[in-house]
Amino acid sequence: MAARSRKTNTANLLTFVVVCKGRLAHLQQSLPPMLAQANTATVVVEVECPDGTAEWVAANHPQAQLVRHVENGGLNLSRARNAGLAAVTTPWMMFIDADIVIAADFMEKVAPQLVAGRYHRFDSAKGPSIYGSNIVETPAARKIGGYDEAFEGWGGEDTDFHDRLDVSGVSSLQLGSSVINRIINHPTEVRTRFYRERNIALSQTTNTLYRVLKRKVARLSPITQLDLPLRKTIYRVAQQAVERAAVAPDHAVEFQMELPADPDIQFRLAELEQRITLRLTLAPHVSKTQN
Repeated sequence: MAARSRKTNTANLLTFVVVCKGRLAHLQQSLPPMLAQANTATVVVEVECPDGTAEWVAANHPQAQLVRHVENGGLNLSRARNAGLAAVTTPWMMFIDADIVIAADFMEKVAPQLVAGRYHRFDSAKGPSIYGSNIVETPAARKIGGYDEAFEGWGGEDTDFHDRLDVSGVSSLQLGSSVINRIINHPTEVRTRFYRERNIALSQTTNTLYRVLKRKVARLSPITQLDLPLRKTIYRVAQQAVERAAVAPDHAVEFQMELPADPDIQFRLAELEQRITLRLTLAPHVSKTQN
């Protein structure tokens, strides 16, 4: 799925990991400031970019490590970020979007603030688009399995990543937004054009509902292993519920989700099925046709 073009320098402190598909115009502005930082490496994950990102990076910035990731036409940001995570060899790493231009003195300000055993996020003074960017110790990111690849639509995978870091005992520290120069403005269509569900409201609702259902399974069946096949099943439940609510006259749907059986308890004379029932009501202005 991914091919690496060169190795990062293990003497460096931090690696920037940036995913690009259809964002070459953004990357042309955001990549040079990353490459100019001392004691860092940069991994560009190119996801079948129609703009020729791989060719541009190879020709103009060969010092960046290029990872080619295949999604067969779509975009799964979690899988793409995990492909970048696999290429990192530095103690720290930063997941950063292609539309974020860091300040010239980024590492000068950030490096002294890095605290072992913590991960670092940025305040939203420069805008909500910076919310998904974070700096984390590479082993901590790998310990929790990186990003959850069950996510399919736009939004929520970063919150889930942060939540799982918190649960693993790695709490967050906030960095000021002064280390960010600017965020490149672009329309919603650019953000969503490679996703199956291009309606941001419905996509965000699906991903939030998935997070809720995943938590319920973890709490009600605490010894159940939430492996990827099970997480994908839970995601489909969330997806189908939101799709049904979007076309319902009252924008509401009641649905059930089956809970996994407890593998350590066997009934000799009975069978037990566990389900939870939930009701989802979308905001009145949200519909399947809205973008």
